[in-house]
Amino acid sequence: MEIEGKRVLVTGANRGLGRALALACLGAGGREVLAGARQTESLENLRETAPDVRLKTRKCQSATPNRD
Repeated sequence: MEIEGKRVLVTGANRGLGRALALACLGAGGREVLAGARQTESLENLRETAPDVRLKTRKCQSATPNRD
C-alpha cells in the first residue's frame, strides 16, 4: 500500500502491532500519522521514540460500549 503523502490513523499505537505500524507509516513517508491509545504514558513514550512533527498522539477509546 502506498502511504507517502497520506494521512494515517492508527489505533492501539501504544504497543505491539499498532506501535510498529505507526512507526512504519512515518518511515514510509506518511504526511501525518495520528496515533491513538487508551494509555497516555505509552503515547508519551512513542513520542520520545519518534520525535517527528508528523506524529500526533491522542488518548482515545475506539471500542464500542456493551449494550444490554
